Amino acid sequence: MNRVELPYSVGGKSFTGHLAYAELHAGTGPRPGVLVCHDAGGLGEHAKMRAQRLAELGYVAYALDIFGERSAGAEHASRTIAALLADLPTLRARLNAGLAALTALPFVDPSRTAAIGFCFGGSAALELARSGAPLACTVAFHGPLATSAPDDARRIQGKILACVTRVIR
Repeated sequence: MNRVELPYSVGGKSFTGHLAYAELHAGTGPRPGVLVCHDAGGLGEHAKMRAQRLAELGYVAYALDIFGERSAGAEHASRTIAALLADLPTLRARLNAGLAALTALPFVDPSRTAAIGFCFGGSAALELARSGAPLACTVAFHGPLATSAPDDARRIQGKILACVTRVIR
């Protein structure tokens, strides 16, 4: 199993994500790619392990770094998330740059890509889909469905699966 750091940049800021993929064999052709969007804690072990598990299934998985910095605790993460959700062009630019880094790899089939995310990452994956990114599917795990740009849903190109829960009291 290969695990490497894959850098990308957007808006003058540098980011580094975690790429995972199984050994490449001659004649197998490009593989489907999955962009893994991290939760509120930033790019950590949870997103990296999800990428690893997807790679074991034959995907090229890229856990991107949406924040561009280590989170300095829950309060800092909350401020960062609030700022990104209030500035969808910046959030979407970061997500699209991460997707571009993944699909630029010669062993990734750009016509067979997906995005998944957990909590904040689920919301981010949905924003990537709403940006019109060429995704075959998007899966949000317990991510908020709300957006400040609901009309952008018409830009979604692929299928959506939203796994959400709601506490009923």
